[in-house]
Amino acid sequence: MRNLVAAILSGLLRILRRRQFPMSNEEWREVRMSFSQLGEDSIIWHLLRERRSDHGIYVDVGAYDPTRYSNTLLLHKAGWHGVNIDPNPETVALFENARPHDSNVCAAVSNLERSVDYLVYPGKATNRIVESSSDQVASVLGEVPIRRIPMTTRTLSSILSETVAPGQKIDLLNVDCEGEDLNVLESLDWARWSPWIVCVEAHGQDNRERVVQFMATRSYVLIAQMLVTFVFQRDLT
Repeated sequence: MRNLVAAILSGLLRILRRRQFPMSNEEWREVRMSFSQLGEDSIIWHLLRERRSDHGIYVDVGAYDPTRYSNTLLLHKAGWHGVNIDPNPETVALFENARPHDSNVCAAVSNLERSVDYLVYPGKATNRIVESSSDQVASVLGEVPIRRIPMTTRTLSSILSETVAPGQKIDLLNVDCEGEDLNVLESLDWARWSPWIVCVEAHGQDNRERVVQFMATRSYVLIAQMLVTFVFQRDLT
């Protein structure tokens, strides 16, 4: 916690020294904190804040980092806990240190169990899985992978069966898996697990339309969109 506060204060001090961000005391009081890349956690918090005060449950697939670009850190700071899933063992080690009371799982998630290669890029934010025979290895940013790790995918339902107690409800499902997102959604037993809010990253118009259509078949309504991130809420009508 001290490291997080120190990092925030350090960033604010750098801004103030440059005198590029003058604000009045009243303006500072109205500033809203966000850890997400595009402010997704502000929308998520708005939708979830009155559902549970301090004991909600999140599931983060493709968790990437416990702090940077995190859509769940704001909830974690409010006392929530959950399941963080990522294929990168280094990422899972970071979560073990930062969120030891969460379930932190090293796994690649897809709609069925199959052999894949996990590609690690210099920036790490675009790490992804591909078919073992694939030669399409460049990331969406054009990066060349520095490592290629063979692994076997798992379904999301199989992981939740081991990490979420029977009867517990999932408040937020966050999915950011660099092109594998729809397969992750398809791997969930929606009759058993029905998250209140689902946050999904989808690149490309065709992929976005497929995600929206899939969520509609599961009775979810599109609530918000932040560039490539879509936020859905379960329709109870």
